[in-house]
Amino acid sequence: MQSGIGMMRCPAFAKSIANTFVLKSPINYSFSWDKATGIFSSDMYSQQEFDEFIHLRDSANGVLSFGTPHYLFCAEEPLIMEVSHATYHNADIQKKTTYLGGSFDIGRHFRNTEAALALEDSCTINVKENDPVCYVRFQTTEPVKLVPFFHTDTLMQIRDQIFKAKNHCSPKPLHFWYDLHERIYRKRMLKEIKDNLLG
Repeated sequence: MQSGIGMMRCPAFAKSIANTFVLKSPINYSFSWDKATGIFSSDMYSQQEFDEFIHLRDSANGVLSFGTPHYLFCAEEPLIMEVSHATYHNADIQKKTTYLGGSFDIGRHFRNTEAALALEDSCTINVKENDPVCYVRFQTTEPVKLVPFFHTDTLMQIRDQIFKAKNHCSPKPLHFWYDLHERIYRKRMLKEIKDNLLG
């Protein structure tokens, strides 16, 4: 947003974006959707990269998750994080897609943050390095400080175990995953993160 600096003088606007961060793409990537066939495709990189970056949700209706950036957030205490459309930016993703937002408690669930997108018509989405992909907003009045941590093999195993469990069972409400996290993963995950802080 080019004129956003002046808007920060408005207390209502400032409150609405408090503790909001922009997630940017670390790579250049391009993908297309053909509405007539319901097929997603990309001429960039390999099929392996396509399967990593693009998670098909409903190909016939143009719904996917753009899996890059693979940001992982966690908190020691319950904290709701909202993921939303990058409304105040104007890259290709914002111009050509509808963003399907969501929220979950990062103190009680450990998963990738993905950009869930819906396309209306056949098009090609060109994502450039550092393009805004989505916003994340933390529901707290306290200032939020993001501290990076190294993605160790142990943390990736925890993430993958949760992901595989979600893919091999019927849809579950969030409290199911919150309870599972508390019983099995939370203590081990937090210790691993604290032992591998980068900031």
